[in-house]
Amino acid sequence: MSSDQFYVAIYSEKLKQWIFSFKNGERYKKFCRIDAAYFSGTRVNVYIGFVSADGKQASTPLYTGALTIS
Repeated sequence: MSSDQFYVAIYSEKLKQWIFSFKNGERYKKFCRIDAAYFSGTRVNVYIGFVSADGKQASTPLYTGALTIS
């Protein structure tokens, strides 16, 4: 079981704003919840990335797609 951490970045082109979440838990849990109410009703782009458990290595962010925050 991997113990690396993951982060999420959400960007609204309409608002020109980012939300970053670094306290999402470990990758093996395969779930996170982020308060993105600020972007309610807007389409956003979502990215994820991973950081090693010791914080010494990080992945390149991966684009996961666009969605509308409701």
